[in-house]
This record gives sequence, C-alpha cells and structure tokens, in this order.
Amino acid sequence: MRRFWAGVLTLAMMLSLSACQEASAEKQVFAMDTVMSLAAYGDTSEEALKEAELELYRLDSQLSKTSQASLVSKINAAAGTDVPVEEELEELLRKAKLYSKVTNGAFDITIAPVVSAWGFTEDSYCVPEQTELERLLSHVGEENMTIEGG
Repeated sequence: MRRFWAGVLTLAMMLSLSACQEASAEKQVFAMDTVMSLAAYGDTSEEALKEAELELYRLDSQLSKTSQASLVSKINAAAGTDVPVEEELEELLRKAKLYSKVTNGAFDITIAPVVSAWGFTEDSYCVPEQTELERLLSHVGEENMTIEGG
C-alpha cells in the first residue's frame, strides 16, 4: 500500500509542476555580423522575440561598420569632417568615448581602421606594414573623436 501512495504522490507532484511551466519561445537571429540566440518566457514571449529581433535589425542598420548604408559607415567615410547625428547615436558615441577613457583605451571604437588593415572584418587577412600601422594608430584613441551637440 505504501508503494501505491508513493506513486500517487509522485504523479501528483509531476502534474502540479508541469502546470506551472511558463510559455517560452526561442529564435536565432543574424545581426551585427553575429549569430544570436534569443529566448523569452511568459505569455507574450513570441511578441517579445519579434520586437527584440526588429530592434537588433534597427541597431544593425545604424551601427554596422560593414554596411555602407549605416550611420556609422557614413561617419567613418567622412572622417575629419562634421557629420550630424541623431540624439540616440550621439549618446552612444559619448558613452563609447567615456568607456574608452575609463578603460585606458582597452575599449576603443576608433580601432576600426587598424582592424581593417589586418583584414579581420573583410576576411582578407594580412600583416600590414609597420609604417601603415603607425599611420593608422595615429588616428586611434578617444581623443581623436570630437562630439559637439548633435
């Protein structure tokens, strides 16, 4: 009789636990040159994933270094001249500049020309000449980025 009640109790616990499961959803997204796995839980998990995916694509379209149409590519192409940007991007650039300062350059968004010279983002790897690296490094550092009210 003990086995019977142990079995009934076990079954009851399993059923009660399965009733507590939340709705969940998962999705893979390719943005920012990266495969991302997203997961959401709750009654609106599918909607949350759709919104997250759209936001990733929106950010990618503005911040991609490899897309010629992105705002960041336009800023890079116009290096040395003023480029008007929207408030959201201005704030992001200000934060990036601050993070570069507080990390003593360990985080530095101005490193892109050096990374490109090595071919990392173009999938055409090479070792650049020392003179080329020195020329590019003279442009690297948050002190070379100026942000003035928009």
